[in-house]
Amino acid sequence: MTLYSLCSCKNSTAHFSVILFFLFFLLSASWQEAASMVFLFSKIANFVLFARSDLRLGLIYLIFCLGE
Repeated sequence: MTLYSLCSCKNSTAHFSVILFFLFFLLSASWQEAASMVFLFSKIANFVLFARSDLRLGLIYLIFCLGE
């Protein structure tokens, strides 16, 4: 059983990402760690969106993020 099967709504991935986002805040020890988790989460989400749109754009974005 996955987390997606527990939710009977149509936007289960959106709800799962919001829950995961707030879970990062609960587990963080300081505001710097929370901000770092937000930036990491946004980079991962942007990579997924770019990769779904065009795999080449996703790979370019991934290389750009890893180069920082």
